[in-house]
Amino acid sequence: MAKSKKLKMELDFDGLLQILAKNLYNKKDVFIREITQNSHDACWRRHHRDDAFDIGQAAIDILPDLTADPGRIVFRDNGEGMTNDDLVEFLSTIGRSGTKEAREDAPEVIGQFGIGFLSGFVIGCRVEVRTRH
Repeated sequence: MAKSKKLKMELDFDGLLQILAKNLYNKKDVFIREITQNSHDACWRRHHRDDAFDIGQAAIDILPDLTADPGRIVFRDNGEGMTNDDLVEFLSTIGRSGTKEAREDAPEVIGQFGIGFLSGFVIGCRVEVRTRH
């Protein structure tokens, strides 16, 4: 009987982005929808977890900055924010968005696949996340 061996799975990030860009995100402006969806969900999660936050207070801003070199787009919301553990678990793990669990408490969330954050890399070489935690 052959002896089993455990191997660590490797990821070619640039190769993955090529696949996403060609198939899932073949239109470069799709990232706007994906990142806005993340903001939408963060606002609904905050509404359901924070009694003082009415959904009418939710704000999502999309701010182009063409004075920067290269240009940049800032997506800003006043949703629940992400802890350090959230950043590690949900942004650095492809396919794990936490939406399924969040939907139990906040049925209005619309994200699904856990790869929306990656869509930012289809058009940009750098994505920066700032959070209120």
